Amino acid sequence: MQLGPALMNLNELCPHEATNRSRVRKSAHMHVRWGAMRARIVVDAVDHVVLDGHHRLAVAHRLGLQCVPVLKVDPTGLEVSRRGTHLPITHADVVAHVRENGLMPARSTKYDLGDLDVSCDVPIDRLRHPPDGLP
Repeated sequence: MQLGPALMNLNELCPHEATNRSRVRKSAHMHVRWGAMRARIVVDAVDHVVLDGHHRLAVAHRLGLQCVPVLKVDPTGLEVSRRGTHLPITHADVVAHVRENGLMPARSTKYDLGDLDVSCDVPIDRLRHPPDGLP
């Protein structure tokens, strides 16, 4: 269930998957060329675990941003699966893994986010230097 868009500090977000350095480097160039982030990072509204957008989050760190556009969701209604296997996994399993073991391998899970609108167009400068009162 989609709860709404927001801006969040990078240090409030908890990734659950590792990223691919090459993909982050290429994505950083695209964001600089666009001058904006054009897709929100999907985040668990309670635990702030990143469900989708790990590479965008890594790009934000690489570009020295202070905050990013996110879409907060209630993950209880979302289906999650393990990529490359049929072994079941739940969001609670993902959160527990992060807390106990750290990051999972890159692209190891897939949340069904087909109904969510993550599009945005937030200027990089606004994310690098947010106005007072923003994260």
